Amino acid sequence: MTPARVRMARAEDGDAVRGIAAVAMRDFGLEPDFAGLDRELGLFGQAVRGGGAQLVAEVDGRVAGSLILAPAGARTLKLSGFYVDAALRGRGVGRALLLRAIAFAREGGNAGIELETWDKMAAAVALYTTLGWRRGARLPAASGAEWAYTLDLDDGAAPAIRRLTPQHAQAYRALMLEAYALHPDAFTSSVAERAGLPLAWWQARLDTAPQAAAQVFGVFDAAGLAGVAGLSFEARDRTRHKATLFGMYIPQRCRQRGYGRRLLDALLAAAAAARPGLKLVQLTVSEGNEAARALYEAGGFAVFGVEPYAVALDDAYVGKVHMWRLL
Repeated sequence: MTPARVRMARAEDGDAVRGIAAVAMRDFGLEPDFAGLDRELGLFGQAVRGGGAQLVAEVDGRVAGSLILAPAGARTLKLSGFYVDAALRGRGVGRALLLRAIAFAREGGNAGIELETWDKMAAAVALYTTLGWRRGARLPAASGAEWAYTLDLDDGAAPAIRRLTPQHAQAYRALMLEAYALHPDAFTSSVAERAGLPLAWWQARLDTAPQAAAQVFGVFDAAGLAGVAGLSFEARDRTRHKATLFGMYIPQRCRQRGYGRRLLDALLAAAAAARPGLKLVQLTVSEGNEAARALYEAGGFAVFGVEPYAVALDDAYVGKVHMWRLL
């Protein structure tokens, strides 16, 4: 089975989404009310209010799940309509939808995402808490749910993921030169090649124009820039459906904190929204770099080949493992 691809809803998705939701509700002893309490699902696929979104997950070309975000106050969104096809539960579809919802909320400058749920939806509750939602007040019976949960996107303890701009060029250059120096087997570029480039070159790489050739994202913690990764896009008509992940680096002092996975998830969410028609992301990882390969595999990437003698390193050569995943 291919990984779930998350996209914005279309008008024709409504019936499939309501079918999935109805089965899920009845599994938990709830009767759907698409004209009343569940009206947001009754309107699924129609225009959404400004600042909101309707998301659909696809697996092998068919609708596999849904999620709705609606404005709920100053810099706050409310999550509802979160359902996954019963036959595809436990395969990462729900996680993919929630990660895209979080990315959408952050991109819109929102400070939090609220939701309401029931204890009996244990799998969903476990996923919410894993991704940072915290349980709040018990809800009145008339609300149709038991508990309120909130995800704080302004939590100072959590690292922030942001697209880098030319103003970050100095910090980006310093971090990448460190990467080339400490891990020469992991990068095709060398310190000697990149150290002599003018600051303007690094600023150009961080261009934020809509059709920029690349996007670079950084993870920021209390100490500043704590990791980076980029996406490059193809300009030729026949290869515009592909993007390449490049230059991912988390310094040793910032590892074992989940920054790599957060950065990878944000990058994939950005890729899905970056270009119409973008279908997949490719990358290479050096043979023997098992930690990086495990991270990419956990993010849904699969190996499709190995390039021997890919990079010359002094008197030795390093092979590159080629990986890919659908968006």
